[in-house]
Parts: sequence; C-alpha cells; structure tokens
Amino acid sequence: MKDKHLWKDAHIPASRKSSLTKILLFMQTYFTDALETLTLYRASNKMLQLLNKQCPRLTKLSIKGKDLKTTDLSFLPSYLMELHLGSYQFAANWYCPLTQGLLFQIEKLEVFCPNITNNTLGHLATLRTLKSLQLVSCRSSVVDESEGTYTERGFTCLVQQLTELRVLRFQQCSQISDTAFFKIGNSLTKLEDLTLHYCCNITDVGLKHLKNLQALKILDLGGGTPVSPEALIEVLGCLKSLLELWIFDTEYIRQQHIAQIEEMFPRLTVCVQDRWECMEV
Repeated sequence: MKDKHLWKDAHIPASRKSSLTKILLFMQTYFTDALETLTLYRASNKMLQLLNKQCPRLTKLSIKGKDLKTTDLSFLPSYLMELHLGSYQFAANWYCPLTQGLLFQIEKLEVFCPNITNNTLGHLATLRTLKSLQLVSCRSSVVDESEGTYTERGFTCLVQQLTELRVLRFQQCSQISDTAFFKIGNSLTKLEDLTLHYCCNITDVGLKHLKNLQALKILDLGGGTPVSPEALIEVLGCLKSLLELWIFDTEYIRQQHIAQIEEMFPRLTVCVQDRWECMEV
C-alpha cells in the first residue's frame, strides 16, 4: 500500500466512517501520476482539483453518490476519455462545464440522472468526440419546471450531431417516435450497439429505418415497443452484422415469434429479458 505506483486503478467505496476530509487526505498521500482509473462514491470539489493536479494520466473516472448538488464538474480533469456520473441529485445546469471545451477528448459518457431536459441533450450534442453515450432514467422524476423534460426535438438534435457514436443507450424513450428512428437510421450509420427502451410511440414504419445500420451488432428494444413481429423480422434480415437481439414485454411479439426468429437467424442470440438489469448503473 505504501508504494504509490501500485495505485493504477482505485475504487473508494462509500463509508460512514470515512469523512470527505479523510478521503482527501488518503488521495493526497497515495494518488500520483500512475493513476489511470478511479471510482468515487463520494466526491468534493477539492478532490476533483487534486485529481487535476496530481493525476495527469487519469482517463477513466466514475463518480457515484446520492447527492452531487455541491459538486462542481468544472473541476473535472480535462484529459478524461471515459466519465460515469450517477446520482439522484445534480447541481442546476450540471452539464454546462462538460461542454465548454473541458472534456476535449471524451469518448465515453454514462449518466444516471433523473432530470434530463432538452437543454441537457443540446449541450451533450456538442461533445463531438463521443463514441459511446448512455443516459439512464431519462424520463424526469424530478422535473425542473423552467426547462421541462426532454422531447423528441432534443433527442433528434443529439442524434444529428453525434455522428461518430458506436454505442447509444437510452432508457424511458416514451417521448420519441418514428421521426427519431428516421434520424438514427440516417445519422448514426456507425452504430454497433443501440438500446432504446419503452418506445411506446414507435410503429413498424419507424422500426424499418434501422435497416441502414449495417454495422449494428446489438439491438435492444426493451419493453413496451409496439412493433409487429413481421416488421421486426424484416429489419433483422437486413442487419447482416447483428449478433444480439434483446427484447421483452412487448405487445405483439410472443414466444412463438421468438422461436421463429431464432430459427430464421441462427447466428443471432435472442435474449428475452431486461438488459439494464445486466448493466452496472
């Protein structure tokens, strides 16, 4: 533990016995330029400032906590390539520092946040280096009345700008319809992993726009997607690179249709379960 250069990957769990001051002292003592990956369950502005100063090789950072209201993300290290943020409470306009030239080489962003708005998506759309974007709990449970929740307009703006995306994962997509699927099929042609859950306003017409995604390897339509088995089979027949299909709790697709898909596309692994439960949030 005394060898500071052993601290290449660090995971600091939440503990009632460890105050922010103690955690900061620990970081000051052991973290050096050897640190590359870090997970924090409690974070302060002083911690982020320390990382900026002492850990120039830190490229993967995960910050998780019940309350990040007082965490100023403008102190994040600018050289991050992967960032995971998870909290039930963020500061107002938390996304602004991320999109003002701070994260100039960010490639992967994962956010668990109950308050995603059009302003949020508009700012994230400026992160043109992104190759992977995951937004969880996108339907606001705590709505900022001055902004509201996100709409299809905000979603399509994001899709049109982030054309380098290989991975796009959205949860609670009840706001989007066939128009958004048209934008995905025409703008995100490099996609390899697409997850869209609870697209209750999508139709067979919208689903067929995904035929253009020839690089797609994983398609997860989640639950509540009211498309027909015929339309789904037609799309699957066009996606020659597809290896995994995740689908559950759909209105029209039954077990016999799943069996038919497995027989028609033997290369395809069909998973009838919620993929979010298999992912770490």
